Amino acid sequence: MIIGLLSCSKEKLSGAHSAAELYSSPFFQNNVNKLIETCDKVYVISGKFGLIELEFVMNNYDLYLGSLNHNDKLIWGNLVIKELLNKNNITKEDKIVVVASNDYYDYVAYGAEYYNIESFIVHENYYDFAK
Repeated sequence: MIIGLLSCSKEKLSGAHSAAELYSSPFFQNNVNKLIETCDKVYVISGKFGLIELEFVMNNYDLYLGSLNHNDKLIWGNLVIKELLNKNNITKEDKIVVVASNDYYDYVAYGAEYYNIESFIVHENYYDFAK
């Protein structure tokens, strides 16, 4: 199984929308479509909500992971991976593709290391993935 994790974007639609629609930047939309085409499951990783299913409906918000302190980011990364493991039966044959800036990726990778699945993580270049 290939699982795609895509970081959220600052650009959002106003009002309540599914995660797949709320993040409105062209880069996010291109990447979410690319991940849907190439992965078995796709989630958004959000500084505010953690691991989000594409169908999850939420209101516009403004919180950037980079605004959190280091300890809160470590906790966030652990929670993202814990949620991922709770939702999926991940085995050594699986691959987790993370399309995110280094700030998001580093803390997801920390969580993966904490849960001993760091070898499953692949970091795709955030800027080149959708090309």
